[in-house]
Amino acid sequence: MPLSKKSTAGWRPTRSRREKMAEVHVIEHPLVQHKLAMVRDRQTGPKEFRELVEELAMLLAYEVTREFPLEEVEIETPICRTRARMVGGKKVAVIPILRAGLGMTAGILRLLPTAKVGHIGVYRDPETLRPVAYYCKLPPDLPDREIILVDPMLATGGSAVAGIDFLKERGANIIKLMCLIGAPEGVKKLSEAHPDVSIYLAALDDHLNDIGYIVPGLGDAVPLLLGAAVPLVAARLGVPAPVVARMVANLAIDALVGTMPLLGDAFDVVWRAHRRNVRLLEVALADPHRAGRRSTAWWLLGIGLVAGVVLLLATALVVGVVEVVRRVPLW
Repeated sequence: MPLSKKSTAGWRPTRSRREKMAEVHVIEHPLVQHKLAMVRDRQTGPKEFRELVEELAMLLAYEVTREFPLEEVEIETPICRTRARMVGGKKVAVIPILRAGLGMTAGILRLLPTAKVGHIGVYRDPETLRPVAYYCKLPPDLPDREIILVDPMLATGGSAVAGIDFLKERGANIIKLMCLIGAPEGVKKLSEAHPDVSIYLAALDDHLNDIGYIVPGLGDAVPLLLGAAVPLVAARLGVPAPVVARMVANLAIDALVGTMPLLGDAFDVVWRAHRRNVRLLEVALADPHRAGRRSTAWWLLGIGLVAGVVLLLATALVVGVVEVVRRVPLW
């Protein structure tokens, strides 16, 4: 539905601007708003967060596809032959913006299982807040497909604008942007850069704070959205096996040490397995051979350390058994 219903401190689209600005649709379905509230809640755990994001993506995809054209076909039921309507027109491509867009892709594919999937690697520099591109792999028949570009948060708009630039440079004609939430600043920037791109949101939030976070927002959703998705996506993209193994090891170390009281909290601040894995993915996509060699070296070092620890434990066990046996009186 076109927007907006109330004004805030930030910019919001108005009817007088509709001719020159992108169409903005906020999906106010009760289930969408209910699940969005749960995603916003800081008490929501990582597993539930990922599941809710997938469900929200599927519900939003239902609205994004509302205007898909239908064509009449002839089918046969158990009773008789009849005419029915099925989706016609252009095929669909789902393009998540790496990194966080991966978390929404599965939900959309539940609704559109035959859609092709591409990936655009864009991340926001934490200091400049500007987009940095590092990867782009798209379906070869992109001009013949209707594109659903996916990113959970439309904050400054830089990543979305860059992603749409990439798509148009490669011949994309019909593009729709799907996000969970958006800031007025991001909507304004994208609307001015690409007024022909429709924007679909579960909510249009108030503004961006001083560090570029949407208020009230979702917080930094990237770690929660990714979880185990990074190694899976890396494997799908052909990243060398040692790099994928290193990613899995990072997650395992994070899960193991993170459960320890006090030490786990301090370790989480320093280790940040999700960010390490994202960085590994970025490096691997840019230079797979170099990343593979480095990860092989780290993997061999890790195996050596584990083997050393196991040997020390085994030695200590043997020494302990020998000492116990020595102290047992002989009859």
